[in-house]
Amino acid sequence: MNRSRTPLWMVDVIKTLASQLIVLHHFVLYGPMIKTVYPLAPAALDWIYNDGRLAVQAFLVLGGYLAARSLAPLAQQLRFQPTAPEVARLAWRRYLRLIRPYMVALLLALVSAALARWLLVEPDTPAAPSVQQGLYHLFLLQDIVGVDALSTGVWYVGIDLQLYALLLLLLWGSHSLAAWLGVNVASLRLALLVGAAGVSLCLFNRSMNLDIWGIYILGAYGLGVGEAATALVFGIDTQYMQDGSVYSEYRVRDSGSGEDIQAALGLRNGWMLQPGLRLVTNVERLTSTDGNAKAVGLGLEYTGSELWKASGRVEWRQDQDNTNHLVTLGLARKLDRDWTLLARDYFNQVQPRTAAGSDTRQNRAQIGFAYRPVDNNRFDALGTLELRNEFTAGTDAIDRDVRIASLRANYHPSRPWWVSGRVAHKRVNELLLGSVRDNYSATLLGSRVTYDISSKPPATIEWE
Repeated sequence: MNRSRTPLWMVDVIKTLASQLIVLHHFVLYGPMIKTVYPLAPAALDWIYNDGRLAVQAFLVLGGYLAARSLAPLAQQLRFQPTAPEVARLAWRRYLRLIRPYMVALLLALVSAALARWLLVEPDTPAAPSVQQGLYHLFLLQDIVGVDALSTGVWYVGIDLQLYALLLLLLWGSHSLAAWLGVNVASLRLALLVGAAGVSLCLFNRSMNLDIWGIYILGAYGLGVGEAATALVFGIDTQYMQDGSVYSEYRVRDSGSGEDIQAALGLRNGWMLQPGLRLVTNVERLTSTDGNAKAVGLGLEYTGSELWKASGRVEWRQDQDNTNHLVTLGLARKLDRDWTLLARDYFNQVQPRTAAGSDTRQNRAQIGFAYRPVDNNRFDALGTLELRNEFTAGTDAIDRDVRIASLRANYHPSRPWWVSGRVAHKRVNELLLGSVRDNYSATLLGSRVTYDISSKPPATIEWE
């Protein structure tokens, strides 16, 4: 199945639920119906009145996602150089797509309003429209010029067109600016998008005078723009005893493609052997369109000492292609009030059950320290040394030894300022294709400065 043509049913579900919530919000906000219905469910109607409008945010995020999805094929073409005429053509195409259903809905609203004026005497019934008012609505300018809307909610159509045009301008500007600066266009496009969304959230969105312009809500729209993968997990988790539960889950990934649908049934238990010593067990059976799998896990946690904590876990998992063994160990030893010694080991082995597979093993051992002063929160640090071995059997065998030393630190001189730094060095010695020996090293240096602009709403500026 072509994934690009797979129905976005999760998007449709969210839009359906959000639209119905917005309709209910409008019923509560406008018209005479609320006067009769309110005594029947005052709490629910108060919630719809106050919070139902938040469903618009779902439409904004999904609108950004769908717009970016429609433009992605153009943006990913390395030879695509958007010109002003091309941007204008795409904006006009968007206008035509919006205006046709918009005018049909507006016509139905005008007919309904005319019937209401004939049948009812109600102050909320809209007056007959003028020709000038109709022309402003035809070009989605009613809010900008300050003309009364012919129907509740038509503001969103104009805002949607503005936001789409802003996205086109960002695409056009990123290509032109990247060519001038000589930088990667995809990275620059992402930086411009994040910057524009941040300015919208921190500056424009705080001024109600700008709510007729797309820049006012560009922050929410921008959350939906970019690479995205949908994921959904729903099911039942029942606690049948203390620290024990049975769960049944249905897992869907990436817009409901059949190959990404799974049904899981499992059992989790925790057994307190003695104070500070807990045994953890789990059993799971997974059914999917790719085949079935089963897993069994056993873990032990020790928290009985104030100076040290420890944990260990063993897990076995098998599907139609592989058998997987996983072992994890962890230890934390408090040296004094500010210093803690950390150690962890991770071992994973995958044994193939088919002739096409290869036996693979990975072992990662880490030891390090954490420093965090108890008396103040100005400085903290984390240092680790990692020894990693990766092995894949076969004629094209891979045997890789990796040594990584890293140090991360944060300095917090005052409430709004955070200064972070990281240094790491990696040394790799590997065997490739069964006979090629190679080794190399790499060093990483990084820093970040963060300044909190405000706490209400939360807003920060970062430099890296």
